[in-house]
Amino acid sequence: MSKQRRIQFPGATYHLMSRGNRKTRIFEDARDRRTFLAILSDAIERYGVECPSYCLVGTHYHCIAHTPRGNVALFMKVVNGNYAQYFNRRHRLTGHLFGGPYKPLVIGDSCYLRTAMAYVARNPVEAGLVATPEKWQWSSYAAMVGLCDPEPFLATAWLQRAFPSLTPEESRQRFANLVLNFHGELVLDDRDVVFGDPELQSEVRELIGRTMYLSDIPRSYRALARPELSKVLASVTRRERITAIRRAHVVYGYLLSEIARCLEVHPTTISRLLAKSRNRRNQ
Repeated sequence: MSKQRRIQFPGATYHLMSRGNRKTRIFEDARDRRTFLAILSDAIERYGVECPSYCLVGTHYHCIAHTPRGNVALFMKVVNGNYAQYFNRRHRLTGHLFGGPYKPLVIGDSCYLRTAMAYVARNPVEAGLVATPEKWQWSSYAAMVGLCDPEPFLATAWLQRAFPSLTPEESRQRFANLVLNFHGELVLDDRDVVFGDPELQSEVRELIGRTMYLSDIPRSYRALARPELSKVLASVTRRERITAIRRAHVVYGYLLSEIARCLEVHPTTISRLLAKSRNRRNQ
């Protein structure tokens, strides 16, 4: 089975989430959390990532990451891989620590970034661990609002980017007000891959269609807003048609029967064309 690719492009910002296998704990104590933050710090420096927000709970963690180099997959491979090795070694365990691949939600600036930052800050409150977010030691919130010194890797300048104000103090106050009045939920499901305005969704969809049409990609990518099938298959030469068919099926998730109906051929014809294309790639 080929490895699924991630949505990556220079300048992308993500809300990253990883959970324990079968919802088991991935942090047992302060030592585990400190080690995770050290691994996160090293990876941030190594891959040139900016981290404006994070929160470590018992069974999962959240992290907002900006990737100027478009390298979230390498970054997360190091973070989760190195931490899983440490955790299993320390606690004398074997097997997978995390319950499957991490979830990388591409987020836009402005209100989407603000919402994600508030959601991350509210996480320990919603989990019933503390009454107010600043009391949770293993979150960036207290440092972001000026109540303690930040971790060296925390990109505190992002607060003014998310909450533009004349002074850093005003940005911190705007953030604190949003967190305290936040409803605590993001209206998302496992199929969501982008949390942003229609322009960002279109840019990501175009990126998928341009660079990932020959790859096995997560099903959730197909749920993103897609063009009409007639437009995907229009204005292509006979030689380009197989590429357009594969893009329509693999990237946009159209059924073979839908493609056949659009091209006015039998579905078996479409299946044979795709089979021949796969055979050529494997030769």
